Amino acid sequence: MLWRTQSIPEPLLAIGENSRGKQMWGPAGASVWNTPTVDAKRKLIYVGTGNSFGRIAAATSDSVLALRMEDGKMMWHHQEFAGDSFMNGCKATNAADTNCPATLGPDYDFGGSSAILQTVNGKDVLVAAGKGGVAIGLDPNANGKLLWRTQLWETQAPSASGLVVWGGTADGQRIYYPLQQPGGGLKALQLETGKVDWNAPIDADRRGQAGPASSIPGVVFTGGWDGILRAVDMAGKVVWTYDANRDYPTVNGVIANGGSFGCAGPVIAGGMLYVSSGYTGIMGGSQGNVVLAFAVE
Repeated sequence: MLWRTQSIPEPLLAIGENSRGKQMWGPAGASVWNTPTVDAKRKLIYVGTGNSFGRIAAATSDSVLALRMEDGKMMWHHQEFAGDSFMNGCKATNAADTNCPATLGPDYDFGGSSAILQTVNGKDVLVAAGKGGVAIGLDPNANGKLLWRTQLWETQAPSASGLVVWGGTADGQRIYYPLQQPGGGLKALQLETGKVDWNAPIDADRRGQAGPASSIPGVVFTGGWDGILRAVDMAGKVVWTYDANRDYPTVNGVIANGGSFGCAGPVIAGGMLYVSSGYTGIMGGSQGNVVLAFAVE
């Protein structure tokens, strides 16, 4: 191990005893549950963090952190949702002798693939979005200065289940985010300004899409809780769909099942598209156990 960095640099504090006389501590949480983004030019890596646990919300929860590759030192961070502490089993209002926060949630983590570094017209921009349904553009040359902020939801703020769960994809001009909401949707934002160019009318049942999108020039691939993989063009039009809800004879002779698409998004390599199907998650997805490979006809 070369270095080890805590996502919460604040000192641990004793915050009283619970009803059983046990000492409680905080802050806690700010988990990193996404793949780091590498910035070789600045010798930094970027990670997103989740909500806090317990009665104290950390200053680095629901944030994007910039860590120095050499030694893991936190160079800067941007917190998007302050005061967010969430624990399963807690109620909206909680007694002082528990480890539950006084106000629960809203549980707006920056989840998978939360930070994507792109160059637009010669200028670098770090973009991120998470369960809170807000996309942000940060300036990596100015210690994460906020360049733009775009609200992705339209009528109702996301629940703890989240709006952008496992991340998006970018092509140097736009960034594309699948939405976990009734009917789904795939929003395309301009990387330079955060302006929404279009929202693809994807009917992915009441749960929408949690899985991350992937893209190649001209096409975005996104899979939904309904078990349908979709290819969307640069005008926001769905150009083809594939329903994975069936049994498959596989190359190793095992009968496999397709189902919902989830945390592992489509992978594009060597002229092929690979995707796993059968993610159950927390939204009652269709269970399965198959990897599908698609080629150009």
